[in-house]
Amino acid sequence: MSKLAAVIASLQNNPIEDYTSPAKSIKFTNRNLDLGVSVLEGSIALREFRVHKHAFGQVCTRFGLPVSYANALLRKSKTWATDLLVHNLTEIANNRNPDPPYLLRTVGGQLRGFLSASYKRLDTIRLVEEFSACAKTCGAEPFDAYQTDLRTIVQAAYKGDVRVAGTKIRIGVLFQNSEFGAGCAAVKMFVTSFGRSMVGAGLQRRHRGSKNSTHDSDTLRRDSDVLARDMQDTVLRYLAPENLDAVLAEIELSASLVIDITELEKTLQNLSLNAEEMKWAVETFKSDNANLPQGNTMFRLANTVAWLAENQQDGDKKVDLMQAAGTLVFKEPR
Repeated sequence: MSKLAAVIASLQNNPIEDYTSPAKSIKFTNRNLDLGVSVLEGSIALREFRVHKHAFGQVCTRFGLPVSYANALLRKSKTWATDLLVHNLTEIANNRNPDPPYLLRTVGGQLRGFLSASYKRLDTIRLVEEFSACAKTCGAEPFDAYQTDLRTIVQAAYKGDVRVAGTKIRIGVLFQNSEFGAGCAAVKMFVTSFGRSMVGAGLQRRHRGSKNSTHDSDTLRRDSDVLARDMQDTVLRYLAPENLDAVLAEIELSASLVIDITELEKTLQNLSLNAEEMKWAVETFKSDNANLPQGNTMFRLANTVAWLAENQQDGDKKVDLMQAAGTLVFKEPR
């Protein structure tokens, strides 16, 4: 089974279950020193869910509870601390005024998204299939596809390598979507060198619906239809010869921009790397490693950050770093 087929099968076999509820009908519990969430029907809890760290942050943010404080309580691993967190969230929920409905998106017994009820839902399977088919018509073959807890990503690239600035690269387009509020639905350009990807900016569509949005199958189909058309147009434009020439020119430019070593850490700080990641990136950039482009250039630094991305165990962190690497190469919005 191809990676693309495996991702589609996973989406089919692990469907999202949605619950829409006002805050007063959401019950927070101490679930073995972790936070549990249930939706109430009357006084009966329909089901208790584990809470993903992403959804945990969304709950705290929407209820105005500092995330750092809430995390500190959980880290204590004490009954009293988790009970205090449950009490705080329960009191906030019970006193919300006005009390708008929230959308709780769950997969396999875990809450992964805590969102506004107007959040626009999309048919990710359909978008993945449309993207892949359109890329193929342009000669770009889907070669990688994967899921994180929060995102679905597909990459399609031309089969042949191109040598730019002394380095073999591949050019292609990437589709990504999060159904849990961890980013927009997007189509972006990317380049790979040494087998590592750097992702640029591109078409982005927020999951923002109106206050009166409905969530029936017809609305899902219409919203997905609109994005599918925009996505197809974008793929065709990105893979047009004149745009590919512009991408190659950007890579040439980044390979000619010499970085002042004294400014290296400042440049990396702008990418929101933590201290450990920054230390690794600085040491790797300054090394004589043959798996990086030659010279103290912006293109070498982009490859260093992309290498850091490849080392990540957390798939969402990997995607974020791939996009951070892309900001060092792709300067023109598309």
